[in-house]
Amino acid sequence: MAKKYPGQEIQREPPEEGWGQIIFIDSLKAQVAGAKEFKKDGVELIEFYLMPFDSTAKRFGIDLKKDLDNRGYCYKVYPKEVIINLNEYDPGRRFYLSFLNWAGKKSGASDKILGLAQAEDIIRLKRKIRELMAHNEELKNENFIIKHNEKKHIKDTMDGVINPLMPFIKGLLESEAKKEES
Repeated sequence: MAKKYPGQEIQREPPEEGWGQIIFIDSLKAQVAGAKEFKKDGVELIEFYLMPFDSTAKRFGIDLKKDLDNRGYCYKVYPKEVIINLNEYDPGRRFYLSFLNWAGKKSGASDKILGLAQAEDIIRLKRKIRELMAHNEELKNENFIIKHNEKKHIKDTMDGVINPLMPFIKGLLESEAKKEES
């Protein structure tokens, strides 16, 4: 909460239960004066009433005199899935960890923590598994044919080997026959 005194800047006062904090993925922080959860279009969101620390304000270009409302807060909304309440059993002093930065953007660390980097590996590995399973099925079918119909397999294999060689073999036989005639 904030009080405005004549001739002075806004003076920030903590809420009755005390300040909480939110630590962002880039290690910057803000004081949490309050938060409320709600759903919009089926997505769970959290709206925070925040007072950024000077380092956060400096990094994101927040003017602490102009960009705050008349009570001294910035209102920021983040998806609930990227926020962890670190001490949920103490409702008076909430400490949150955000996997996004102040601006709601992801970082390389966000991808690792949220599993997005691993998700790409999982998708790639699942594709490889499907390819290997299909190849394995082909090998099983071939093995079944070999075990249960050896003559057909030998014929198919020999046809595949001998047929391409037949013109060459005929040529050799003809040249040998011509040599014997002469």
